[in-house]
Amino acid sequence: ADIIPILLPVSPLLPLTDIEVRDGIAYVTADSSTAADPDFLVIDISDSKDARMMSSLNTGPGLRSVSVAGSYAFAAAASTAAQLHVIRIASPSSPALVKKYQLPLPAPTTTPAMGSSIFYDKGIIYLGTEKWNGNELQTIDVTDPADPKALGGFDVGSKVNDIYMRNKLAYIASASQNQVQTLDVNDAAHPYVQNSFSPSGWERQEGETLSSFEDALTAGRTSGGFDIVADPELFSWPPASSSPLSLNIPGGVYGIVADRYHLYLATRNVDRELTILDRSIASSSAAYYSLPVAPQAMTCDGDTLYILAHNAPALYEINLHTK
Repeated sequence: ADIIPILLPVSPLLPLTDIEVRDGIAYVTADSSTAADPDFLVIDISDSKDARMMSSLNTGPGLRSVSVAGSYAFAAAASTAAQLHVIRIASPSSPALVKKYQLPLPAPTTTPAMGSSIFYDKGIIYLGTEKWNGNELQTIDVTDPADPKALGGFDVGSKVNDIYMRNKLAYIASASQNQVQTLDVNDAAHPYVQNSFSPSGWERQEGETLSSFEDALTAGRTSGGFDIVADPELFSWPPASSSPLSLNIPGGVYGIVADRYHLYLATRNVDRELTILDRSIASSSAAYYSLPVAPQAMTCDGDTLYILAHNAPALYEINLHTK
């Protein structure tokens, strides 16, 4: 793998939270404690030696997760006033906030939750929230992005850290005892559990990230602050299997991209921040690459991987030469 560092033209004090890349343009979210800071950044990274800020927005509260679809970016906001922010990006040099959407309250006295994760699929937003007295997974119709409409939801019972959609199944990684849940969302207004997974160590570790390829599901979780070999951080279910393969990864897994032959992991395992495994996930098959930062998030654009740094204004472009 060729790893190319890209220095982002942003303040090192700005906490970057998530990234999507499309055709050499990075859409980056941030969640700063400083009200004046931007929380949505559009950066031209086509020249890795000279990343250029195209535009930025300050939508208000800070953004935690982003999903790009066509001419729009949908973001989960760290806000109780409006958990979903819809941004038009038809012109990357002049993005526009077109809607702030607040989730309906289950009761007038309910304290609203903050948004935590997001996934767009076929006109529907799957929005995760922190734990509250409502549903931590919300389904929202965004056929008209400027006019979101609540559909329904599901009570996860804890903060939703990641959502991955495939073939009308929603995979949920959360801080609950059931750290990975598979929901049938054929009726998006009434999701229901198809499968759930509660591994040992759930009391201190959280489901953190998910990926699926050709009906094989892979999940990563945090380390919980301790490296306990019996409580692995990586789980991978082969197609049609109910029993996952597992691997201990000290530091935890913060991003997964899967293809037919390999799993690409962004980990906080020192000197192994990029780990590449074959589908057997045997450590004997692994290739390890060191990054000078802890990863925050991972995404792909075509055959290129990108790892966003945690607590540093940097991005790592990874060009693969694997089968």
